[in-house]
Amino acid sequence: MKKKIIGVLLTYNCENLVQKAINNIPFKEFDEVICSDDGSTDGTCDIVSKNDIKILKNKHKGYGGNLFSGMNEAFNMGATHVIELHGD
Repeated sequence: MKKKIIGVLLTYNCENLVQKAINNIPFKEFDEVICSDDGSTDGTCDIVSKNDIKILKNKHKGYGGNLFSGMNEAFNMGATHVIELHGD
């Protein structure tokens, strides 16, 4: 079976840090990178979307709920491996 590696960028109100985090992602190491946002009320999602990263917009569930949503989506997309990334 071929590996499919998906990075899940976890965000919550981190507009001042998220672009720097995105700039440091080694995209060539991933088949895809998605964002699981935990109900940000600032400009986090705008910044992420300007980088052509798919965003899952969740109601605020806290760290565990946000991580679960992102991982669930990654596995639904056929991931064999999921790497947790942080927007802050």
